[in-house]
Amino acid sequence: MKATRLNCAIYTRKSHEAGLEQEFNSLDAQREAGEAFIKSQAHEGWKALPALYDDGGFSGGSMERPALRALMNDIESGKVDIIVVYKVDRLTRSLADFAKLIEIFDEHKVSFVSVTQQFNTTSSMGRLTLNVLLSFAQFEREVTGERIRDKFLASRKKGMWMGGPPPLGYDIKDRKLIINSQEAEVVRHIFTRYLEVKNVRELESDLKRSDHRTKRWVSRSGRHWGGGSFSRGALYTIISNKLYIGKAVHKGIAYDGEHEAILDAPLWDQVHALSIANRQDKIGREKTPTNHMLKGRLLTGEGAPFQTNHACKKGKRYRYYVARCGASKVRLPALDLDIAVAAGLRQRLGVEGQYADDQILALVERCEIENDEARVILVPLDSRPKGMECIRDEFEEELDSSEPVSIPIQIKKQRGEVRIRQPGKKGMKPKPEPSLIKAVVKGYEWREQLENGSFSSVRELARDAGFTHRYVGRLIRLAWLAPDIIEAILDGTQPEELSLENFRQPISADWNKQRKLFGFV
Repeated sequence: MKATRLNCAIYTRKSHEAGLEQEFNSLDAQREAGEAFIKSQAHEGWKALPALYDDGGFSGGSMERPALRALMNDIESGKVDIIVVYKVDRLTRSLADFAKLIEIFDEHKVSFVSVTQQFNTTSSMGRLTLNVLLSFAQFEREVTGERIRDKFLASRKKGMWMGGPPPLGYDIKDRKLIINSQEAEVVRHIFTRYLEVKNVRELESDLKRSDHRTKRWVSRSGRHWGGGSFSRGALYTIISNKLYIGKAVHKGIAYDGEHEAILDAPLWDQVHALSIANRQDKIGREKTPTNHMLKGRLLTGEGAPFQTNHACKKGKRYRYYVARCGASKVRLPALDLDIAVAAGLRQRLGVEGQYADDQILALVERCEIENDEARVILVPLDSRPKGMECIRDEFEEELDSSEPVSIPIQIKKQRGEVRIRQPGKKGMKPKPEPSLIKAVVKGYEWREQLENGSFSSVRELARDAGFTHRYVGRLIRLAWLAPDIIEAILDGTQPEELSLENFRQPISADWNKQRKLFGFV
């Protein structure tokens, strides 16, 4: 008897783009192993699909991956019977995300197989084993984070340079800082001139008049950075950096660095003292916070800095980032942009909501806005705020923090006003709706009670719960909503007009129809 054909989709993932340009890279190796495993099961009717589901340069901590989305669409369309991966964590590193995926696989009767671990999720034992495995993977990630922190501390105590964009005044050679004589003169000029003009605003104008430029450098991907005018944020960073007196700083503690100093300590002390006095004076004069969380770190695609601005209308203050692009002026709403970039970084770095927007944006060294993309350079790992040093894309490979993190955003004009949001998000600021969240949770709970045999019918369950069977049946239907709709409700990012009243009508089993009906597309 001929075995039934089973269509196998091979999914591959690599956290970073480094090495993908090679003729035979990690993705190719994963796919080759998957194809060999499928051939070994040919007698069972297994057949590899020709489609490539390759996510190169995407974190396993986020579900926002193009190839994964394509795979999920094909699963929903009934094109896939078995998913084959080289290793479980290629699919996801998050237990919560894994649980969601397994639920979708079960709904569409799709099996999941790991080549190296040979697990099959069609059995309860297979699911248990995978959950245990992912628990260890998560534990390993946390342990690796601790190890990296210890490594940075030990290296910093030795004064070693730990990577990141090259600072003005230095070049990087053999992973060490070497003085660039021309740029070192610019650094000395900035410090001495600051003592003369007494404030950063005047210093910024003076450097523009003399056409002094920021450091030009090329990332490993070949992208050119820098070469623009100095912003006030960049100048504050320079005049407060102990690197220039030969120090390596880690968590606020300065150690003797391996590199040669550009400045004498007395000059740096004078500048630092003046800077502190100016900031204290400024704090005393300011009555309202600016709330521009990316202030001094925001650039256009051409390298022009955004300045902060605001307008008042009917007693309400609206804050903006403003920059010139050629003959035209670009004005972006500050709150919308800050929230969109912070949300994008959370997804890209795979961190949950335990960090506020200003904490997440503290990881940004600079951000470049061009078309519908924000390109972010992160602060070097050893210079990040306390408690956030280990937040990174993945721990399995070294992250070159000089490479920009790409965050998709949507910039649109609505009724004469610019609006910014993340693609796929209907609202900018999360607004949890307690009644919706409670209904979804209760629906899942009642669905499980029916499926595990605790009650034989909805009427019996309703009598026990003290509700009408119509009400219980309506909430149970919520457990069959599309995963992204459930996630939006739990996160508070659902459309503002969505309420329990919308779910009085029958719910289609087609997720695309659900998204259209409830305003998600």
